[in-house]
Amino acid sequence: MRKEKTSQREEMLCNISDAMALPKDLLLGDVILTLTGNRELSMENFQGMVEYRTDYIKVKGKNGRILIQGENLLLCRYTEDEMKIKGKILQISFEK
Repeated sequence: MRKEKTSQREEMLCNISDAMALPKDLLLGDVILTLTGNRELSMENFQGMVEYRTDYIKVKGKNGRILIQGENLLLCRYTEDEMKIKGKILQISFEK
């Protein structure tokens, strides 16, 4: 039941976004990921960092957590608005 309400809410927000020509990530609170090859990842619209190690980084978003796994991961920039990670990125996964 809860999952059904969530998808109905998301669908309604997507319709509003389309009608008002607003970016969906703004209404839904989605994290924006920009991946350059497997060596650099920029993130926007996140809520904070949960855990940081050189082999994985866990980030909190509005709709869940994002796990970045790799080798020699280095946090090059971390501000309130943006995060930039460099290293060999092997996998990106999403957790609820």
